[in-house]
Amino acid sequence: MDQAYMKCSILIPAYNAAEFIGETLASCVQQGVDCIEEIIVVNDHSEDDTRGVVERFQSEHSDFRIILEDSPSKGACSARNHALRLAQGDAIQWLDADDLLGEGKLEAQLELLQQNPLCLIASKWRRFAGDLTNLWPEEHGAWGHVPDQSAPKDWLLAERMMIPAGWIGSRQLFESIKPWDASLLINQDGEYFTRAIVASIGVILEPKSRVYYRSEMQGSVSQFKPNKAPSLFASVESFEQTVLQLGKDSAIKTLISNHYMGFIYRVYPLVPELRKKARAKIKHYGKPTRQNDVAESAVAKLLCSIFGWKFFVQLRIIRTRLKP
Repeated sequence: MDQAYMKCSILIPAYNAAEFIGETLASCVQQGVDCIEEIIVVNDHSEDDTRGVVERFQSEHSDFRIILEDSPSKGACSARNHALRLAQGDAIQWLDADDLLGEGKLEAQLELLQQNPLCLIASKWRRFAGDLTNLWPEEHGAWGHVPDQSAPKDWLLAERMMIPAGWIGSRQLFESIKPWDASLLINQDGEYFTRAIVASIGVILEPKSRVYYRSEMQGSVSQFKPNKAPSLFASVESFEQTVLQLGKDSAIKTLISNHYMGFIYRVYPLVPELRKKARAKIKHYGKPTRQNDVAESAVAKLLCSIFGWKFFVQLRIIRTRLKP
């Protein structure tokens, strides 16, 4: 790769990641030294050998600038913010400590970013369990057809779930928005990247690159628990205020209503006061179009169609409580 091209800083928050971070770092260095300004690992108060694994990797790959820092405060968001403050690369690659970059991902995306520095560059992603011999199918639905380039509004209206590793953007873009919100317990990445998308002039898909998301992890920050409901509601409120910068037409209003409806689906039957606030927002913005996705199997979908989604949720709660 020509040295005139941009280089990126890879930012990795790491908490008790000793089991996986070596593989994650290996997926970084295989991208090539010409793509990488530095790899910054911020150790978030790990209680395992995360630090030792990274230090051994540093000694084995001295041709790469690998920085290992301890996070000044707890939490992945604080670790990411600290890493961004340290970053010197022209571009930023966010990466969780158990996810993997696909071969050639950085080179392909950096070339597009070099040509379009005010855009965010996206790649497709796939789930895996254990190792890359156990890949889940490609994501479909909103990912079935993705335009080469999307305006911020169009990308958000498509509601494509994206993991942090899928993005590359300029350091200048990420430094221009508010930091990761360390007060949130859930949907931190969705809240942050919504703000980044709106701050950009659009999203460009690099069609060949891939990133890989390790699924079936215990204790994932994305796993919903009742105490996360206020944070989830706060993230939807942030989404509302952010997308309103793109206009107040019917499509934007429906998008906002859909997110508040998604909140209700996610938390029911918990937090009645927050559900009441969400219903008030829906009344203000208009009827949502989002369908509840709690039912996955054919039997579950049939139950929902006959008795309604609330019945199905209650049935699932009873079943969970009856398990030994």
